[in-house]
Amino acid sequence: QTQLEPPVHDLGANVRADIKVTLGAQTWLLDVGIVCPASAGWIEKKSNVCPGIAGRTYHNIKHRKYKGKVIPVIIETGGRFDEAGRDFIDKLASSQQDTHQRRTSHPASHAVFNKVALTLEKVQMNMMANLVRETAQPDAAAAQPPHTHDD
Repeated sequence: QTQLEPPVHDLGANVRADIKVTLGAQTWLLDVGIVCPASAGWIEKKSNVCPGIAGRTYHNIKHRKYKGKVIPVIIETGGRFDEAGRDFIDKLASSQQDTHQRRTSHPASHAVFNKVALTLEKVQMNMMANLVRETAQPDAAAAQPPHTHDD
């Protein structure tokens, strides 16, 4: 079972994770983060010569933010998952005991990937909206008062 944007208790009224995953008696809270290692700030931190450093660093930021109560699942824009996120997905997939069940049903890991995809879509739409706002230039022609002809 999964739930989007569950509250993170003990961290404040407005603190939310991205996904809550419940499998049997176990429950995990996940925060999905996207990081672009090709951006100038990450290049300065040598992300171009040290694969995965952007994801690991962003993972550590999220881990501190949530004080260890949420599992950060960090994905670099090139598709690389950080190690902790990958380990969690692997653990969830391996919890499906029966190989036949894995092939014939929708295991919990599929549900998590679906929720991760929805979260990524939301994040990307917000990023695009911000980009449009930042790059929008006023239309000079539209800003001028309409021209009238007086006969």
